[in-house]
Amino acid sequence: MYTQKLIFSVLCFFLLFLLSGEEQVVEARLTHHHHHHHHHQHRLFDFRPSKLFVFGDSYADTGNNRKSEANSWKYPYGITFPGKPAGRFSDGRVLTDYLAKFMGVKSPIPYRWRKLGVKYLKYGMNFAHGGTGVFNTLVGDPNMTTQIDFFQELIKTNVFNASNIESSVAFVTLAGNDYSAYNFRNGSAQGYPSFITSVVNQLKVNLKRIHGLGVKKIALTALEPLGCLPSSTATSSFQRCNEAENSLVSFHNLLLQQAVAKLNKETKASTFVILDLYDSFMTVFKNKGDHLGSTKFENPLKPCCGGISSEYSCGSEDMNGTKKYTICDDPKSAFFWDSAHPTQEGWRAVIPMLAVTITDILDTLPNQKISMITSPYTIGYPSFITSVVNQLKVNLKRIHGLGVKKIALTALEPLGCLPSSTATSSFQRCNEAENSLVSFHNLLLQQAVAKLNKETKASTFVILDLYDSFMTVFKNKGDHLGSTKFENPLKPCCGGISSEYSCGSEDMNGTKKYTICDDPKSAFFWDSAHPTQEGWRAVYLALQATLEQL
Repeated sequence: MYTQKLIFSVLCFFLLFLLSGEEQVVEARLTHHHHHHHHHQHRLFDFRPSKLFVFGDSYADTGNNRKSEANSWKYPYGITFPGKPAGRFSDGRVLTDYLAKFMGVKSPIPYRWRKLGVKYLKYGMNFAHGGTGVFNTLVGDPNMTTQIDFFQELIKTNVFNASNIESSVAFVTLAGNDYSAYNFRNGSAQGYPSFITSVVNQLKVNLKRIHGLGVKKIALTALEPLGCLPSSTATSSFQRCNEAENSLVSFHNLLLQQAVAKLNKETKASTFVILDLYDSFMTVFKNKGDHLGSTKFENPLKPCCGGISSEYSCGSEDMNGTKKYTICDDPKSAFFWDSAHPTQEGWRAVIPMLAVTITDILDTLPNQKISMITSPYTIGYPSFITSVVNQLKVNLKRIHGLGVKKIALTALEPLGCLPSSTATSSFQRCNEAENSLVSFHNLLLQQAVAKLNKETKASTFVILDLYDSFMTVFKNKGDHLGSTKFENPLKPCCGGISSEYSCGSEDMNGTKKYTICDDPKSAFFWDSAHPTQEGWRAVYLALQATLEQL
């Protein structure tokens, strides 16, 4: 993943009105971490694993990449641990090292060192290669299918036997190199939904294959927020995440959740566990450090090590051996090491949150569905959302064709934050699954409007960004002027006394079956889906800059 340059340039052009602020993304997420569980013993699995088998990319690679090609073998990589370059894409330890420690085994030997002797195979093996994906990417190293081939060959030749495998755990990372390659090869914006689907489908095939080889427990990573990697935030001086990329990441993770739920249903056990890197990274960014407060990152989006210009990267030298990068005074003060990878301290901040998530999953019923899957989303959503936006585009063209010179239209509001969706959490948390689909709708809408404006050779169409406006009000708990305050902006003023009733409901005797708050001005939402007058006033203030374009 050292080649990670996932800028999604095709998409960014269209995002004229999307606020790509990191905090807004954080606010939208449904946090699964329950900090009152910290007193639990963080057991990762419900048995004592003896070996760890690792598949994936640079988030897991501990030395498989060729020295002649990878920056991970160049100074200053490895300066914190082991004190010199050792093939890890960080200043020190990476996710594999921490996961192994958490399991109580040593970090397994990289596949390239497999012939050193039997004693080195005691803790399993690491097949991960930096820069790779489920398909062939921008590097010539073995993709995940080939990595599993290596594993299968070692089983076939009895390097690892059945009892070794049954008492082991597999760890699978997928950090986005397939999407880098898609972008590099000029893949179209319209093709993203089907490509993301194909990536997740291939990953599902790989997971089934690993399980079929005898591994009983498999931990895999959700995709991290690619829009928050330094390669994406450099254009904003490392101040803001790229919302376009993160909406696609959310879509990937939604499909991944579905795939894993299906696999666990097929195996009739919680065989597969997702390590939610998206949520963990975002929580660290929000806290500017770990959840205990022992680590602080002044600007978590800024990397410690980077090239002196865009043509160079961490570890670069010119032909004379002159270094062409800068490095921060203390890698412990930075979350990111280079343009894509966390520092050792960054990974250290992430791992406790992953531990809590896994403990929560494994402490519940064995066949529990992942909590994000709260609605029957299917693979059909991308095409349906596309058809909705396409029909809207037809309607907009028709209105313009009738002579209207200026047309304002709304982006979709955060449906996952409507009271109808937040009621299950007592109006405390938005539903990330729904909001990721909303973001996808709004992304297609931005593209459609940009195309329409190009066709009309004027800024005929203006988007009123209700998603961003609602989120801003939620974050501020009121309007940005501070004149209006909503104590809990997700809680409605008026609602049915139970789920079978709604605001305004009466029984057959005319007895009202709803409650209403004392002061509608204190609430953002009036009922299960609609803002109050005061809520709309706060949104109007947030939209003012856009409205001035009309």
